[in-house]
Amino acid sequence: MAAAIGATGSPVAVLIVGLCSQVLPTGEDGKVWWPFGMFIYTAVMTLSGTLGAAILRHNHVDLRGIDVLHATRAGALGGAILGPGSIVAAPFILLALGVVFSPLLIAMKLGFRWVYVRSSESWDDRGRYRSSHCYTYGTCGDDSDIEDELDQLPPHVRP
Repeated sequence: MAAAIGATGSPVAVLIVGLCSQVLPTGEDGKVWWPFGMFIYTAVMTLSGTLGAAILRHNHVDLRGIDVLHATRAGALGGAILGPGSIVAAPFILLALGVVFSPLLIAMKLGFRWVYVRSSESWDDRGRYRSSHCYTYGTCGDDSDIEDELDQLPPHVRP
């Protein structure tokens, strides 16, 4: 129920706190001083609990014993813990995402449109084994099998 309350209240809370935060003092670079940022995060979480519980109770959803006051307190506690915790955890999360998505980001940076992998293995009539592999984007050049397969694709799918 805590996740449902937070998911219901957070879109509205982010809008409200975002509008109210426009009056906060900023530095020369236009950024909010970091203690205000921590306060904003805690305020969003607190308001998310309050609004989420109120919205769900108004729509007759059984919150299994959670009232608006307890949801507000849980949101405030979560914001107070996750706000400073996100400062520590954010670099590790970004590092993990960078490692996982780096091949995709490199391909996008180099302008690859799609990647094609083709492998062909066969034995000829003399008992010799032949294999070919093609890992590239676009086509593999002069490979007639691949060109034939690409010709069979509908026009809107062709590279």
